[in-house]
Amino acid sequence: MKNIKVSLVLGSLLGGLTAAGPAMSADLLDVYRLAQQNDPEIAIAEANFRAAAEASPQARASYLPQIEANVNYGQTDSTSVGEQFFAGQIFPDDSESESTTTSWTVSLRQTLFNWGTVNQIQQAAAEVARAEAEYRAAEQQLIVRVAEAYFELLAAKDSLEASRINKESIARQLDQAKKRFEVGLIAITDVQESQAAFDQATAEVIAAERTAFSTRENLRAVIGEYVDAPAAPTEDMPLASPMPESPENWVEKALEQNLTIVASRFALESAEHTTGIRRAGHYPTLDFVAEHGETDSEFDSLDFTQVPTAPGTGTSEQTRDFIGLQLNVPIFSGGATQSRTRQAAYQESAARSSLKQAIRNAESQTRDAYLGVISDIARVQALKQAYESAQTALRATQAGYEVGTRTAVDVLTARRNELQALITYQRARYDYVLNSLRLKQAAGILTGEDVAEVATWMK
Repeated sequence: MKNIKVSLVLGSLLGGLTAAGPAMSADLLDVYRLAQQNDPEIAIAEANFRAAAEASPQARASYLPQIEANVNYGQTDSTSVGEQFFAGQIFPDDSESESTTTSWTVSLRQTLFNWGTVNQIQQAAAEVARAEAEYRAAEQQLIVRVAEAYFELLAAKDSLEASRINKESIARQLDQAKKRFEVGLIAITDVQESQAAFDQATAEVIAAERTAFSTRENLRAVIGEYVDAPAAPTEDMPLASPMPESPENWVEKALEQNLTIVASRFALESAEHTTGIRRAGHYPTLDFVAEHGETDSEFDSLDFTQVPTAPGTGTSEQTRDFIGLQLNVPIFSGGATQSRTRQAAYQESAARSSLKQAIRNAESQTRDAYLGVISDIARVQALKQAYESAQTALRATQAGYEVGTRTAVDVLTARRNELQALITYQRARYDYVLNSLRLKQAAGILTGEDVAEVATWMK
């Protein structure tokens, strides 16, 4: 009874997907286009790439003229109290003064030589190229993620459908066994075996419903919508060997175009320029400097002394012009420059090792995907024949059961073998498509056109 309740709950969840979100029928290309629009991971990758691309103009700006303008305004009030001795007499010497100063300066600085800035520009270019390669890798990974989620959903639906067919067939078998037992044609053990098989089939349906629900949710997490009826590859789907028909040719292509390798190469180039930037801390820099400025002052004073001196007011104007070269020579920075250089050298070594690792991984992934495609072609052909044989065996067993030469257990086993052969056959076809996409991803040539081609194989 509990199994029935669980099955009803899962069934209602599967049937209620349209209420949770817009469900639809779609092939792999439809799903991929939705993922391009809605997948958070590809949106993050694109934003990171665009942010990284800004490093290049920022670095170039360091070698362009730098112009600044400064304006200062200030007012000073002062009061003094004192005494003066004049002609044998003491006179008070109190005064107040007020002055206002306004100044402005315009300066231009142009770098003529700075080895650190040169390396920064080159490093920024490498970082932008690395970010672009990583973004393109994310686009290819999106295709694979979508395909994996799509075919996992298809496989789950195949398993669920087979489980339901199996349960319905066993239910008919159980009903038939009960009727034959009632008229004395079979023993009670046949009924009990059919009942046990029915209970097992019910549990398998519940598990299959749970898997189907999870795979639908996994696909929705990528594309943002529920897919109600994913299209499956047709029976006449082509099973073509990879071209060129040599794993080593594919490995050569991967070493040139695999995007993880490409990104790692640019990461190493960036690290090399970082080392150059740190070493440039020992080198002199040369700048051209031009400056023009003016200062205007006004003052007003009041003198309260009885000495015959008069209060006064006044103004002054001052103009400054400077054109010259500025040479900066680093002498000693407490060892910081040497430490930063060593740090950059270690980071460069790590980047070089990362490139080696990326190359080895790409070689392994390419060979594995190539062999996967080749073996999948043979597996699909063999499993298709196995499925047809299982169908023939089931029909023969059912006929034998009708005339009393085969038992109910024989029929149940034959039916299970037939359904399992179908599921395995379908899964092998899906694996062929996935490994074909993974092979092109490993070689760095996977595009949306490959998705469109796969979609033409679907119904």
